[in-house]
Amino acid sequence: MPRIVLFHALKHSPPPIESAFKKLYPIPRLFHLMDDSLSFDLATLSSSTQTTSPTTDPILPRFRHLSHYAITQMKADAILFTCSAFGTQIDAVKRDFPGIPIHTPNESALRRVIELAKETAGPGRRGGEGALRVMLVSSFLPTLGSMSAEVDQMAGEGGVGVCVSRVFVEGAMEALNVGNGERHDELVVKAVRDELAKGGVDVVLLTQFSMERAGDKVRREVEKYGVHVLTTPEAAVLGIKKALEARKI
Repeated sequence: MPRIVLFHALKHSPPPIESAFKKLYPIPRLFHLMDDSLSFDLATLSSSTQTTSPTTDPILPRFRHLSHYAITQMKADAILFTCSAFGTQIDAVKRDFPGIPIHTPNESALRRVIELAKETAGPGRRGGEGALRVMLVSSFLPTLGSMSAEVDQMAGEGGVGVCVSRVFVEGAMEALNVGNGERHDELVVKAVRDELAKGGVDVVLLTQFSMERAGDKVRREVEKYGVHVLTTPEAAVLGIKKALEARKI
């Protein structure tokens, strides 16, 4: 039975990913590793004027330390990170441990975006005519910058055009933090509706695991527009399942 460590930086991430595993891949034994000070410290760092590099990033050593612990002490066969704002740090961890599947929370969903771009838009310059129009929706502001960069990189590697709009849902995370899930969902749906009113969207991507709960409501909101709605937990589970099966674990 494979052992998967779920690495969380937000306290709202475990329920949606556990539900996705139960639905799509119930075989592994799941273990949770959480440090929610990471998201707080990243938000503080992002709002400051301080610039960082791989050698000065104060977040990166913590990721390396906890990932080493997950592999050596928790005996992980794979690690799935569940907070999408830490792409740079996760990429560094992947390089540190090339022998184990280590997945970002959004890489499988982003692969689906690139597939849709190939199916519906064809090759083209980013932002130009024929580019797939993707709305990234997040309640954690640093996620939008990191995921936009990932979309650009994957679109360039795939030779497709993708035009990204970024929507920050102010107040949604705070609503979850006080246990008001309904308010969270209302804010997410309203933010998507307002952006759609401007026109020009092919795909809505809810970027965080904690936004999975609003997925069906968003789908009902956008169905008349023929817009694809993607969420990250189920795509992430299928991605790590495929990686472990390829290694016969």
